[in-house]
Parts: sequence; structure tokens; C-alpha cells
Amino acid sequence: MAPSFLPPDSHIHIIARAVLTQGKKIVLCRMKGHDYFFLPGGHVEDGEPTRAALLRELHEEIGPGDYNIWSFVGICENVFPAKDGLMKHEINFVFRVDVPEGAVIASREDHIELISVPQGDLAEYDLRPAELKKALIQWLEDGEPFFEESA
Repeated sequence: MAPSFLPPDSHIHIIARAVLTQGKKIVLCRMKGHDYFFLPGGHVEDGEPTRAALLRELHEEIGPGDYNIWSFVGICENVFPAKDGLMKHEINFVFRVDVPEGAVIASREDHIELISVPQGDLAEYDLRPAELKKALIQWLEDGEPFFEESA
């Protein structure tokens, strides 16, 4: 029997994200019909370890695969307007996940598109949150974990 959890006192969302690398390329997601991108991943459920949530989300979004969660990349806290004048607050835990170069990466979800971009071209894409994009570009240069916050 799964444990029960107290209802949340907060509406902060915990998100597990992947810098999904395939050789020198990074996989980005976007909702169909939108012009901005985000890293693959999704919500951590109550009682679920962050890395396990990331593997679950990758299996749901992309399918079973040989995902190697290689290292912790950083944390990006993001507060942004959602809809109806309400704000959304999320904390993104970001991990590097390598997949073999020959592996086919395609979305299993009808509402999500995946693209693979050269790491050096990341600055050309509208990757959100912007603080995460900035930190990720720096991480690609120096390999240092980061903590970014927006308010």
C-alpha cells in the first residue's frame, strides 16, 4: 500500500528535467503550436525520488530507452505568470542524461514535439525559463553545477 501524504500547503511544483544529450546535440521539447522550448521531464510525485521521476517522465514522453543519468547539472527556481493573473512557482532539478548516438528519439505524446540541436546553437533557441538557458550555456562551457532563481 502506498503511503499517504499531507495535502500541500504550497503550490510550488517540483520538476525533474534532463539535459538529454546525444553526442554533441541536446534534445529540446515544445508544446505543439508554441514557439518556445523546454527541457524534457516533468513533475515529481509525492514520495518519488527526483531521479526516478525523471526516468518515468522520459519513458512516458520518449519511450523506453537506455537512459544514463550521468550527473547533476543544477537547480533553477522559476516564478512566472500562468493564466488568469495567477502566478506559477516551480523548482527544476536538472540532470545530464546521455543516450546512445544511434538511438531514435521521438515524442510519444501527441501534444509535444522534440528537436535535437547542436549544443553550440542553444543560444539561438527560446529555451525557458531564460535563467535556465543562461545557466545551461555556462554549464556547457565550464561543467560547474548551478543554482538560478527568478522572481
